[in-house]
Amino acid sequence: MPPLKGTEADALCQRQPANDDYYLLYSDDDAYARVAQRVIERGAEQMVPSIMEKAGLSREDAYLLFVHNVQGNLAVNRLLGWRRGPEFAHAQELLSAYSEGGMRAVSARHDFRS
Repeated sequence: MPPLKGTEADALCQRQPANDDYYLLYSDDDAYARVAQRVIERGAEQMVPSIMEKAGLSREDAYLLFVHNVQGNLAVNRLLGWRRGPEFAHAQELLSAYSEGGMRAVSARHDFRS
């Protein structure tokens, strides 16, 4: 796993590579897939139980949502070239609102079925 800038509080998929040498990993499809899988492996342990609690989901369903969010965030980061700035901030706000709305909808769906 290449070193990433940021703190543990930052989502792994929202942190940029620690230096320019690692940008190649995100431009090569095979390396990118391995990095994405590692981000999923490292983050699932912490995030899946949180999603389960917030939305009242099974572990399997929470894992599906987690993988969707990781892959989506990584794809957007890759699309934007991992460059921070107004475009990146806008994308993160948009994706965050989308994820939060989706989590509310899933939670409401679960509450309705219970």
